[in-house]
Amino acid sequence: MNKKIILLAVIIVLTSINLFALGLTTHVPEVLLENLEPGATYTLFNQTGIKLDINNTGSKPADLGMEIQIPAKGSAKPGFEPLPDASWIKIEKNIFDRVPSGAKIESDVTIVVPNSPLIEGKKYQFYVWTHTMPKPGVVGVGVGLNIRFLITIKNREVSKPNVIPQKPKKKNPKK
Repeated sequence: MNKKIILLAVIIVLTSINLFALGLTTHVPEVLLENLEPGATYTLFNQTGIKLDINNTGSKPADLGMEIQIPAKGSAKPGFEPLPDASWIKIEKNIFDRVPSGAKIESDVTIVVPNSPLIEGKKYQFYVWTHTMPKPGVVGVGVGLNIRFLITIKNREVSKPNVIPQKPKKKNPKK
C-alpha cells in the first residue's frame, strides 16, 4: 500500500515539473484594424509594420500551431460581433516544429474582406490562437494564448451633406 502512495507521489511531482516548464508570450495581445474596404485584401504587416510574434518561454523545445477562433455569440468585445466566416482569415505559417526554448516565431495574417454591402459599417472580432501541439500518442498538458483581432469595415455609402432647409426670412415692412 505504501509503495503505491510513494509511486503516485513521484508521478505527481514529475508531472508537475513538466507542467511548469511550458510557456508562451507575445508582444501583440490585441490588434485593431479600422476602415477596411469591402472587396480588399490586407496583411497585418502591410497595415501595421509588425507580424504576430510568439516567444517560447518554456524550458524545452515545443511544437506550436496557430489557428483562427471565432468567439461565441455574445462573448465578443462590446460593440463588436463574431467574424461571420473564418475563411476571411489566412495565417502565413501556422505550424512550427521544435521551436527552441527562448526562441521567437513570427507569422503574418491576411484578411480578405468580402465585397458585400451587408458587411459595411460592421465591427468584427476573431482570435489567432497559438498553442503547443501534442505529440501523437502522448497525453499531456499544453499551453496556448489568444491574440484578439478587432476589425471595422468601412461604410462605402456616399455621405449626403446634412442640409437643413431654411425658412425664408421675413422682410421688415417699412414704417
